[in-house]
Amino acid sequence: MKKSLSALANYKTFFMKKYLSIIPVVLLATLAPAQTEIFDIASFVAPQGWERKDSLGIILFHDYKTENGMTQFCQLFLYPSRLSKNSPEKNFQEEWNNRVVKNTGVSQKPNTTTEKNPRGWTAVTGVANITMQEITYTCILVSASGFGKVISVLINVAGEDYMPAIEKFFNDLNLDADQAPATSPGQNNLFTNPLNQIPGSNNGTFYYGIQAGSQGFEYGNSNRYLYLSPDYTFRYGYSKEGYYNYNTQSDRARIPDFAGTYTKSGSNINLNFYSGRTMQFLVNSNNKDLDGSLYKLIKFPQVNGLTVEGTYIKADLIRDLWPNGVQPKATLHKNGRFEDQGLMGIGETVDISLPFQEWKERTANLGKWGTGRYTIVDNSLILNYDDGRIKQMLIYIYEEEVKKISPGLIVVGGSPFTLVK
Repeated sequence: MKKSLSALANYKTFFMKKYLSIIPVVLLATLAPAQTEIFDIASFVAPQGWERKDSLGIILFHDYKTENGMTQFCQLFLYPSRLSKNSPEKNFQEEWNNRVVKNTGVSQKPNTTTEKNPRGWTAVTGVANITMQEITYTCILVSASGFGKVISVLINVAGEDYMPAIEKFFNDLNLDADQAPATSPGQNNLFTNPLNQIPGSNNGTFYYGIQAGSQGFEYGNSNRYLYLSPDYTFRYGYSKEGYYNYNTQSDRARIPDFAGTYTKSGSNINLNFYSGRTMQFLVNSNNKDLDGSLYKLIKFPQVNGLTVEGTYIKADLIRDLWPNGVQPKATLHKNGRFEDQGLMGIGETVDISLPFQEWKERTANLGKWGTGRYTIVDNSLILNYDDGRIKQMLIYIYEEEVKKISPGLIVVGGSPFTLVK
């Protein structure tokens, strides 16, 4: 029989207090019931209808909506467990510092409650209201310690409508004391990672191609992208979403003429597409670019973990296309934060095969302003908005710019963004 560590007495009064009631946490080492999923040492039931994102060894469920001009959202992060012999209270403080303080800069201490269940798990729950960029939301961190392990769930929520879903998630959550922790580092998170050491990244090599006879100018569909993964798979073509979490087996079924495996022999690279066609390139000994019969592919520097400082615009966007006469721009910060004033939607595309209503809603949100945190991994710019939206777009930076704190030019989703001086 399940037993909560704490009950949520009346969720309808949730946002009427400075600090929230403690979320119910179920921490029994039992077998997962039907319709559950397994992650690390946890079993859970996904919130129905929410979007899921697996990124850097973390699971994120999120949902957002606007009613009567008011934005409501909820983000639920499930982090991998890690080994720890510290006290539950110290584990919680470490998790709070890594999961909350480093990402928000919040200074106030959370209101905490500690409870232990009969099976040996101790949960420390901390709650704080956070205001960032004129958006106020409630941050709830639940850190469960026991059996030499610690695992955490983080919730960012604005709007009491999400409380039943949050309560149900914790009611369905179970932990397995006998399961070994994940091998990925528990202290790394979705937003802050050391350069070139991002868990789950494949650290591939990115090339941008132009038509060989165009003398550097692009005509029509002459541009091409190539990403060579260390596991000898590749993606080739027009991909604008970057290459984080790309799946070569999915490519085999979905786009066989734009993906495959490659071989290297001396200075030669041979692309063997899943569709059966082939393509050959010669590695230029001077600059490591790839020379082919139709395309010259320029090698770009690896940008995993890169953060920059600066405000960017699309300089060639004519004034008549500015939404409401306001020039779109975005500001990126070295601490991983960003403010997007409609710029990032320019480099984003919406899948036309989606149901019409979903396509319409996503298209309407392309230019929506927002703030959040960003990560660069596998030539993907991953934007995690504070309102729950997530965007992933291709990003590359030229060799002469990449070592600058404020690159003069970055290319996002195929669109050149220039630094505002």
